[in-house]
Amino acid sequence: MEIASLWFDIDAPAVAPPTVTRQQVLPLASLSWENFERLCFRLAHRCGEVEDARIYGERGQAQEGIDLYVRRATGDYETWQCKRYEQITTTDIKEAVTKFLEGNWESRTRLFRLAVAPSLNAIKLAEEIERQRQRCEAVNITFEPLDRDRLSLMLKDHPDLVDDFLDANSAGSKSSLLVVSSWPYIRLTSKRSMAASRRQPQSSAAQSRDCRSSSVTWNRPSNL
Repeated sequence: MEIASLWFDIDAPAVAPPTVTRQQVLPLASLSWENFERLCFRLAHRCGEVEDARIYGERGQAQEGIDLYVRRATGDYETWQCKRYEQITTTDIKEAVTKFLEGNWESRTRLFRLAVAPSLNAIKLAEEIERQRQRCEAVNITFEPLDRDRLSLMLKDHPDLVDDFLDANSAGSKSSLLVVSSWPYIRLTSKRSMAASRRQPQSSAAQSRDCRSSSVTWNRPSNL
C-alpha cells in the first residue's frame, strides 16, 4: 500500500470520460431529388391541422413555382419549393422566390417554404434571404427557408422518417451510415416501426411545434 501510494493519488477525483456528441446534420444531399421531395412532403403532412397535402404536378408540367402544397383546416395554404442542389447561390434563392410570386399560388399562400439540401449559413445567402423575405412580406406571405441544418433539427422529432429515407443498409454510403447510426434516436426495428405507425395523432398545437424549426422539442418519443 505504501509503495502504491508513491505512484497513485488515491484521493484524486475520478476522471470523467470525454464527451461524445452525436452527429447533428443529416446527409440530405445523398438523396435523389425525388426522395428529397418526398421527404419534404411527408414532413409537411405532419405540420399542424392538415386537411390535405399533395405533390403539385408531374414531370414536364408547369408547377407555378411550387413542388407541393398543404391545405389547412383554416382554409389557408402553405406551399413548398424543394431543391436538392449540392450548392445554393443567391441567384437560386432569388429565382425561386420570383418564380413563386409570379405563379398562380401567390394569391392563396400564407407560408412559402424553400427547402434545400445544403446549408444557407453563408453571409451572402443570409442577406439574400432577408431581401426575399421582404418581397414576400410585401404581399402578406411568410417566407421560411429550410436548409440542411433546419431540416435536420425538425426531423429529430420524426425518427421514423429518418429511418425510412436514410436507412444505413440501403443508402450505401459511409456518410449515411455514420449519421443514421449515431442519430439521437435508435434505429427503428420492425416492431418499433409498427408502434410508430400506430401512434395516436398529436394535438394540432403539438404538431405545429414539431414542424416549426424554431421551436422543435428534443425529447425522444415515449413509445419508441
